[in-house]
Amino acid sequence: MKALLYGLSIVAGCVLIGLMPQSFTVQPTAEVVAQAKPADPPKPADPPKKFKTGARRTPPHKIAAAIADGSLKVYRHDGPKAPAQFAMVPKQLSMWLNDQEGDCVSAEEAAQIAAYSTAATGTEYFIQDATVQAFCSKYNTCNGADLLSVIQQMQTDGMHQGADTIQDGVSSVVDFATESTLQAAIAQGPIKIGIDSTALPSGAGNNQGWSAFGGSPGQFSNEDHNVSIFGYGSVVWLCQQLGTPVPAGAPTNGYLIYTWKTIGVVDHAWIMSTVGEAFLRGPVIINGKALPPISPTPPVPPVPPIPPVPPIPPVPPTPPGSNQVASAVLIYADGTQQTLISQAAQRSVVSLTYSDGTVQPVGIKSVTYSDGSTQSVVKDAVPAKQAAPVAAPVYYYTDYSSAGSCGAAGCAPARGGLFWRFRR
Repeated sequence: MKALLYGLSIVAGCVLIGLMPQSFTVQPTAEVVAQAKPADPPKPADPPKKFKTGARRTPPHKIAAAIADGSLKVYRHDGPKAPAQFAMVPKQLSMWLNDQEGDCVSAEEAAQIAAYSTAATGTEYFIQDATVQAFCSKYNTCNGADLLSVIQQMQTDGMHQGADTIQDGVSSVVDFATESTLQAAIAQGPIKIGIDSTALPSGAGNNQGWSAFGGSPGQFSNEDHNVSIFGYGSVVWLCQQLGTPVPAGAPTNGYLIYTWKTIGVVDHAWIMSTVGEAFLRGPVIINGKALPPISPTPPVPPVPPIPPVPPIPPVPPTPPGSNQVASAVLIYADGTQQTLISQAAQRSVVSLTYSDGTVQPVGIKSVTYSDGSTQSVVKDAVPAKQAAPVAAPVYYYTDYSSAGSCGAAGCAPARGGLFWRFRR
């Protein structure tokens, strides 16, 4: 019996051991797994796109020859002062294939046509990519050209779009080192400049309103890219024209530079650090007709005619009987005369000149009118000195006739309305 019970206990134990799991592991939920999984490392930002260049420095002898034959001018600013700020910002810009080919010198021509037409007429003339492609293929400028050669090709032939022929006008080389000269030239049209592409920031071609400031003259001297100057003025105002924020640490004044479908802001120090040559082209010509100038010289306003001097109204005649004295004249012994009373019925101190040259206050005390009234003339006493006999004053009437004299007892004009002007 004991043996039986012992055997049954062994069997039950084995059964229980077989039913128990060999190990116990807690399986995490999906949420726990998600939380425990390490986060993916941040994806690096895409590097700024790099674009093509393709410019070559114009040989100096070629510039000199063009100046000598008159096809290239030397820009001189001898007109009115340039405006304080100026900008040409087309609504539509393009790469004009410069992201695919090294046609920057030809692409800049399309950009300057857009800018000039916008500023001169208010309506942008937009050049299509196919037009630029045809021009580049014809003159083999798709992968490199000097600036002056393309300008000359644009002058003699130009770009052809539909039924239109678009050309450059007379070109001038510009002194970009003198800001007053450079700004006066910009106010007449975009300036085609050759630069070192490494002077451009990474935002050029990627962000509208990119900026680059500072630099030392000649710092970037490998001329391999052609861009265009579209304006100048305060940096705040230039950014307003672009609709972009003002860059931190920006200088007071700057310039607008077009390249690779974007316009950025630079300063003159940056220009001096990289620009190797600069050209102004005359007004854009479409089908043989030049677009109007951007900054015409204001006409001199005509000198207004001098208004005629209104005639002096005649002095109305004194009505008869008014008894106003116009003038009293002393007649001296030698026949000379002297005015004593300069204005009618007005008291005034006058003087007598004697034959020996001495002067003494006059001694006439009153004038007696035809109606019997009297009026004091001077308060001074009768001259004590009589170097020469003095005749009585003579009065003149409005009919220019003398009318009587004044004696020691006073004056008694025969009629009223005495002459009002002086008689000397």
